[in-house]
Amino acid sequence: MAVKTIAIVHHTHTDFGYTDHSERTKKQQVKYVDLAVEYVLKSSHYPEGARFAWTLEVGYAVRQWWQQANEEKKQRFMEALATGRLEVTGLPFNVTAFMGREEWETALHWLPGDLWEKANVRTAMQNDVNGMHTPGMEMAWDRGVKTLWIGPNSYYGAPPMPTPTAFNWEIAPGKKMFVWLNAGYDNGVFMFNPNWREGPVPNVADLRYREPEAGDIWAADEASVRAAHKRCLECLAEIEGTGKDTDDSNGPTKSQVFGGYRWETLPVSVTSLWRMDNDPPFYHLVDFVAKWNELGLQPRLELCTAGCAIDKIKAEVGEDIPTYSGQWIDWWANGNASAPVEMACNREAKRTLRTAALPLFGELTEDQKQTVRETWENICMYDEHCFSSWASVSNPYSFYNLSQAAEKNCYVYRALDDAQCLLAERARALTKDDKNKIVVFNPGEKEMTAFVELPVTCMRGEYSSVRCEETGALLPLEYRGGVANFVRPQAPEEFGPENVSRTFSDKAERQAVRFGPVNVPPMGCLHFVPGKETAAAESFCGEVTVKTDANGWPVLVHFPGQSAPAVDGAFGELLSVVADGFSPRWTFRDIFHDPDEAARARMCEEHLHEVPAACGATVCTEENGALRYEQPLTHPAAVYARRVMTVDLRTKTVKFELRMNRRSDFAPEVIFLRFDAPGEDALPRISNAGAVFKPEEEQLPGSCMDFYAIDGWLHYPGGWLLNSTDAALVTFGETGVVRRKTKRTGPANRIYMRLFDNVWDTNFTANACGQMNFRFAACADVPVQQAETTARSLETEPVVVVKMGYK
Repeated sequence: MAVKTIAIVHHTHTDFGYTDHSERTKKQQVKYVDLAVEYVLKSSHYPEGARFAWTLEVGYAVRQWWQQANEEKKQRFMEALATGRLEVTGLPFNVTAFMGREEWETALHWLPGDLWEKANVRTAMQNDVNGMHTPGMEMAWDRGVKTLWIGPNSYYGAPPMPTPTAFNWEIAPGKKMFVWLNAGYDNGVFMFNPNWREGPVPNVADLRYREPEAGDIWAADEASVRAAHKRCLECLAEIEGTGKDTDDSNGPTKSQVFGGYRWETLPVSVTSLWRMDNDPPFYHLVDFVAKWNELGLQPRLELCTAGCAIDKIKAEVGEDIPTYSGQWIDWWANGNASAPVEMACNREAKRTLRTAALPLFGELTEDQKQTVRETWENICMYDEHCFSSWASVSNPYSFYNLSQAAEKNCYVYRALDDAQCLLAERARALTKDDKNKIVVFNPGEKEMTAFVELPVTCMRGEYSSVRCEETGALLPLEYRGGVANFVRPQAPEEFGPENVSRTFSDKAERQAVRFGPVNVPPMGCLHFVPGKETAAAESFCGEVTVKTDANGWPVLVHFPGQSAPAVDGAFGELLSVVADGFSPRWTFRDIFHDPDEAARARMCEEHLHEVPAACGATVCTEENGALRYEQPLTHPAAVYARRVMTVDLRTKTVKFELRMNRRSDFAPEVIFLRFDAPGEDALPRISNAGAVFKPEEEQLPGSCMDFYAIDGWLHYPGGWLLNSTDAALVTFGETGVVRRKTKRTGPANRIYMRLFDNVWDTNFTANACGQMNFRFAACADVPVQQAETTARSLETEPVVVVKMGYK
């Protein structure tokens, strides 16, 4: 037996809302801090190694506790820290794959600065999730966090290499993060105990279930300890590879063990076994460990913190561990696509908040800085890894599922509202002296060419043109149709296909007014004065080569003077992937969890089916220097769907929008849009959390290759760039649903943007339906150095302030 010491790291695994209403979870977590401090201090008389130790897995509850604790409680907290058996780790929660740089900055400063220093934070802990961001880890490293404990959950996921193990992760040149890759986050429980967790996942108010007490688990009588020792030796034989072969341990989270472990110290993770997630400290561990060591059983047990356990294994392995580099792609990123509307809100909130904080709108006041901070925290909380209750699919209308989904979504709804109001406040302050004008701001780093469209009522009068104060240009006002709220419709023809309520007309005349194009300098603004003068529309004669398919949809768009087309092949082809079987979620799951890659590929061919949309006739119109192609689509998943391609001759860009009303359906499906990149069969560079990398080549070996979370853009070697405003998951070569592939299949320039995915059977939205919009933009000849700024400019919209109606 190689293992001489098992270092038991006890903590709660924090899922906001998985087991209980999320607000209840937060309150429980704060109570656990008090319990942990009490247990650490009262166990000081126990033998060395058996004294209670507790790791605060995440910092969210620590800050909450610290802010409401009195001085006496804070003093006891510091005493517990001084024992070395209480540890505060560096991240406030377990993250998703969609955290941006601003969120990481916010997360790593979640704890008050004095508490961070007093707690000597040096370890990051992440559990459940199957990946991590290099930018976030580099920022943590710069704050003094040099080690990462991560316990992936292999339910619809997989660790990148056999577990448990340790390796160095080169997150940046000269910066190595020591990683303890644990076998799940509950492997220590099942190493010694049978499964006490029976039945469903009870909430704390469920009187039919109780939490474990002394003797239920970790029983400390000699017979029970010796039985646990026998079980432990069997598990160690599997871990070391001297026992029976296995790729699946006991326990609901399917933590995998592979054999081959060779070190003398084995860190393991222990959460209480009442619900497994969000559970309290279990004090009676001290009696179990004391009895075990008193009996002289081997290996020796030691209760310690995550940082202490990592120190032990780090001292033992020295330099005898591999070093890996690259992005650690998370298997659980696809769950976010179960709620496309909230995903789009999340991305819009981030864009709006960045815009609101720009120097373009002046210096932030202290109150505004606080608003920025609080808004980023709400965005962070939406990007925390728990989205719905454990019964999100099995009982989607239950109180706990509905309440958790409401709380989760409120984070991003609040964030978007706060960002919009902050932007409005700052833009209004900057234009307080403007009267009877329209002010158009460009918050982008490139010149903006745009049309301004406004509700006709905000003009507070009848006008025929606007004149730019800065350039003197006179532009005509064009009155257009739109929604007429509180006006009784006169005929069915006044309802468009998106007008689901059919109450007020959305095709009424003269409901909007439009002018342009306006050319606003980077980080600048223009002032327009409405008037009665007659102005002629600008005539623009641009050239472009367009070829269409049999239905009139463009399959080639090539602007003159550019080395490659902006469109060459599929551009916005709608399709879905569904599974057969009387319970298709089990079909998806069986495929994913089959250990043989060839078998998975064969099962995908046999049981998964691609359903393409049928395309109607395309209508092409030309106005204001742009060609507009609109085409209806028919698909079983949609009440209606239509796609629009706009070929902008001025800016030499192609914009695309899919508007669809997804039919209410709990059956699992994955919906994609396919785009073909012009040019060679080569992988692009993509960005996630601000880190630019090439998939496959520059990712951690063994991490997810089925899909990638992106900041929004991908850039091919030939200079072609595609930006996604609303969706943020991409696959290359083929749809790749539950394929769990280790190498790409299909051409690298075939892009599948994953719009919707409700395949998960728990913890994510079961049935998102209704109106969904997805926007994309493409252009050619973009240098890779300009990919980020170009992508941002493609999704940047003007900020328009209307100051009309003054006497």
